[in-house]
Amino acid sequence: MTDDDKFNLEISEREYDQAYEAVLNVSTARLGETDKQLIKSGKAVDLRRNIQVFVGKTEEECKRWVKANMERLKKYNTKYEVKG
Repeated sequence: MTDDDKFNLEISEREYDQAYEAVLNVSTARLGETDKQLIKSGKAVDLRRNIQVFVGKTEEECKRWVKANMERLKKYNTKYEVKG
C-alpha cells in the first residue's frame, strides 16, 4: 500500500469556535476539479487536496458522521488511475 492509498482523515477541534471538523485528503479527479479524460490521455495528473467534509459540535458527532459515510469517503480518498 502506498501513501496515496492510505485513508487519511483527521478530526480536530477548531480554535475559533470550539467546533470539531473532519478533514479528508481527497482526489481532485473524484471531486470533479481535474478532468478524467485529461488524466486518461496523460495531459494531467490526479492531485491530492485536503478538504473539510463535516463540522460538528462534538468529536463524537464527527465520528458518527464519518462512520455513517465511510463508503463515500473511501471513494473520494481513492486516487483516480487509468488501468492499462
